[in-house]
Formats: sequence, structure tokens, C-alpha cells
Amino acid sequence: MINQRTARTASFTLLEVVIAVAVFFTAVFAILELVSLNIATANWLQHKRPDLGVLAGQTMRSTNITEDMREQPEDETFEYNGGPGRSSLFARSGWERQVSLVATNLSGTNGLYRADFWLTEELARREIKSTMSILMYRPDGLQGPP
Repeated sequence: MINQRTARTASFTLLEVVIAVAVFFTAVFAILELVSLNIATANWLQHKRPDLGVLAGQTMRSTNITEDMREQPEDETFEYNGGPGRSSLFARSGWERQVSLVATNLSGTNGLYRADFWLTEELARREIKSTMSILMYRPDGLQGPP
């Protein structure tokens, strides 16, 4: 015959089971929330946004730049610059540039140009504008090789 004291300690009470189940489900829901947050963050990181540095690099390589005129160059990757619309790499985005000689009081050209960039993006129904300026040296002028 089993002692009542021994039988009592060999099993869990209803209160202990309820507490254990509550702790288990709290842990499971915390892990599920963390996984959901990580997936949302990964999706946000995969969203490609234009970079002004890349646009500056394109301008440095370009040999057909108009001086002292704000222009919107043809760029297939931007919707507002002649890209294929919503299927562009950067949909609802566009950029402009203006290149001007830095020292115009010198005779001829010293080859130092200032390039100003304006980037416009539409994110979450808001228009975001970014600007950047760089200096580039081209002793042969803008139309010559960089």
C-alpha cells in the first residue's frame, strides 16, 4: 500500500500545471514575435533605395554633361528619369544634377567643377528630397574623357 504522502509528491497539482502551461505559451509567443520582427526587418533591408554616391560616380564617368544647367539625365533605373514606370529598379524616384565651373574668373578653365545632385523619392506617400555636392577635376573640360 502506497503512503498518501508519497502519492502526493509523485504528481503535479493543477496549479503547477496551469503555471507551467502559462510559462510555456508565454515563451512560445515571445519567440514567434521575435521571428515575425526578424522577417519584417529582412524585408525592409531588401527594399532597394537609390544612393547619391552611385549617381555621383555615374556623373564622374559621363562625358556628355551640360554645364550650368540643371538637368534630369536619362536613366533607365529611375521612373522619373525615363525608366519603364513602376517596373523600374527605383520606382517613384528621380534625380537631377547641375555641373558648373568653380573658378570662372581665371582665363580658360582650371578644370575644377562642382556637381550638385538632387534626389527625389516617394516613400509611404511622402516625398523625400536629398542633396549632395561633389568636386571633380577635368582639365580637358566636361566633354573630354574623365
